[in-house]
Amino acid sequence: TAVPGLQTGSIAGSSRHFTVYVPTSYTAGETWPVALLLHGSGDRGATIVNALTTEAEARGVVLVAPDAARESWDLTYG
Repeated sequence: TAVPGLQTGSIAGSSRHFTVYVPTSYTAGETWPVALLLHGSGDRGATIVNALTTEAEARGVVLVAPDAARESWDLTYG
């Protein structure tokens, strides 16, 4: 069950981290839209989530943003 607010974590068995934002109006048992956000080169998922939390609250959207394995998203680094 999701908990409203900003949360961070890591994917089990890896060094990859992610940031999730769940609107305060969230209620379990309902279907919620989810936006998967991929940050720009050299950045982190938290940056884009923090920039969009106001919109996520207003529109009722859960935000999920993983961090790239290195500085960018590509076949070499993931």
